[in-house]
Amino acid sequence: MNVKNAVIGFATAGAANAVWNAFPAITSKIEQGPLSFVEHYNVGMALIALQSKAKKYPSLLDGASTYLICSELFQDHPFAVGKPTFTASLLVSAFLSIAIAATR
Repeated sequence: MNVKNAVIGFATAGAANAVWNAFPAITSKIEQGPLSFVEHYNVGMALIALQSKAKKYPSLLDGASTYLICSELFQDHPFAVGKPTFTASLLVSAFLSIAIAATR
């Protein structure tokens, strides 16, 4: 793993998350849309699944996925527990777990 690229991926995901949180008027509309069940950790898991296909910079995806999964711990409802979208988010996680296992 290229540590420099992993740090860049981690920082980029952090910056994207900061921008997301800086505009609640816009992001709240997106969070009410059809993909409202997608959580940080779902995106992180998707990046892990894609990482095996990334030929040039897989460490960028490693860093970004690490940030997204870890940042989920600091959400109001970590891993969607207590949200009406919990079941949908859990099903996405199960699907992504299978996808990750299939790419290894």
